Amino acid sequence: MARIVMINDEVYARLRALKKKGESFGSVILRLMNQRKRISVLDLAGKWPYSREKMKRVEDTLEESWSKGCRQLQQS
Repeated sequence: MARIVMINDEVYARLRALKKKGESFGSVILRLMNQRKRISVLDLAGKWPYSREKMKRVEDTLEESWSKGCRQLQQS
């Protein structure tokens, strides 16, 4: 059964650009939905493009910010 779905002009243009010859808009949407992949933390393992020193600075900054936020909550 067919359904009518309202989309704005930008979405239509993007779907149309992705549409292959002879493919319906519904088929484009299904194809795109099937390509979706949930990202796991494991997919990100080893992807940090910076040095260990940079990572340490990021960790220190986060820890400092977290501690500061906790202190402010305790004072409230």
